[in-house]
Amino acid sequence: MSAPHRTSTGCNDVEDVLINLLNDDEVVANVIYALGVSRSKEAKERIAEFINSKDAWIKKEAKIALKKIE
Repeated sequence: MSAPHRTSTGCNDVEDVLINLLNDDEVVANVIYALGVSRSKEAKERIAEFINSKDAWIKKEAKIALKKIE
C-alpha cells in the first residue's frame, strides 16, 4: 500500500476530503472529530469556525479537536 499523496497545500488526500466535508451539515461533527484525531494543523482555522456553533455536539467536537491539534 502506498503512502497518502500530498497535495500542493501540504495536506494528504484524505485530509483534503475531510476538510471539504466540513461544508456538509450532515457529517460535520464526525469530520471535526476525525480531523482532531489526525491532529490536522491544516484544518485548525476551519475547525475554529465551529466553536460558536448553535449545535452543542458540533461545538463540543470543535473544542476537543482544537485541543488535540494544539
